[in-house]
Amino acid sequence: MSLSFPFSFFSFSSAVGLTSAALFCTVVGGARATTLTALPSPMVQGGMIHLSAGFLDQATDSFQVHADTGVPVLKPLSAWSAGNALDPSDPWFGRLDPSADGAYFNSQYGFVFDASGSDSIPLGQSIGVRMTAISPGLEVYFYRSTAGSELFTPVFLSVDSVNDSVLWSGGMWHPVFVADPAMAGVVMSASFEFFLADATPTTPTTTLDYATLAAAVPGYSVGALTVSFTAVPEPANAAWIVGLAMLGATTLHRRRAVRVSFGSSSGRV
Repeated sequence: MSLSFPFSFFSFSSAVGLTSAALFCTVVGGARATTLTALPSPMVQGGMIHLSAGFLDQATDSFQVHADTGVPVLKPLSAWSAGNALDPSDPWFGRLDPSADGAYFNSQYGFVFDASGSDSIPLGQSIGVRMTAISPGLEVYFYRSTAGSELFTPVFLSVDSVNDSVLWSGGMWHPVFVADPAMAGVVMSASFEFFLADATPTTPTTTLDYATLAAAVPGYSVGALTVSFTAVPEPANAAWIVGLAMLGATTLHRRRAVRVSFGSSSGRV
């Protein structure tokens, strides 16, 4: 007679695995003790990647633009500053904190003016930066963390509209690029052109103005530039997937190990 026990430890293993995961989450959750009053800096994210623009006061080749090598990666806050949270009173909390939208972000790209190789910008004028194309799901924000005057405002709202450009004085500017978690694994890009604008920035700062509408000064050419991004899954999600795979392998091994037969001279375990 042969008697088999189809019993497996799946339910037990699952319970242990889920309990361990719950304990892990509790420990990690308990570590969220630091409230950040600013976003992790470009240096924390991997270093600045300069988008430089030079100006020559001439009709052709008026703007020379260049991007340093490197492709920024959009990541969630948990990847940039593990275990920490954003301040609910800050304007970027709702879009970027894991307890809210939990969007991925990166601010490594920094617009910078190449003053050493440029002519002076004519009085009463500035550099206009216009968005000419952007991948679906990619957003751009003006970010300021100065205490008491924090800002997190969408810019370059739509192509070929009155909201597709900003005025820039040439001072260092790091926009924050943002994408939803659903964009993980997607390569995205944004394209811009630089032109001589007939106004100077005033609001919200004298470095960048996204509120004043300005036209291109005739008689000058534009410079074009395209930047790229990738997005990666949240580390916790990746770890959970790996954990499930390991749990499945362990369960399969145990299912095979507990099958017992009696009544055979070559009984096996």
